[in-house]
Amino acid sequence: MEYILQFFYGFIASVAFSIIFQTPKRALIFIGITGGLGWIVYRYLLITYNQTLLSAMMASIIIGIFSAIIAIVIKMPT
Repeated sequence: MEYILQFFYGFIASVAFSIIFQTPKRALIFIGITGGLGWIVYRYLLITYNQTLLSAMMASIIIGIFSAIIAIVIKMPT
C-alpha cells in the first residue's frame, strides 16, 4: 500500500511540475507515469541499500530509458 501511495505522490509531483512548464496536455499522463515509476525505484533502492547516490543514479537511468521509449511511442520529443 505504501508503494501505491508513493507512486501517486511521484505522479502528482511530475504532472504539476510539467504543467508549470506548459508541456502538451496529451503527454501529461505519460509524464506522470514516468515520474511515479522513477520515484518508486528511488524509494525502493534507498530503503533497500541505504545509499542515496546509487538510488538517484538508478532512478535517473530508469526515467531516461522510459522517457526515450515513450517518446518513440507517442512521437514527441523526450
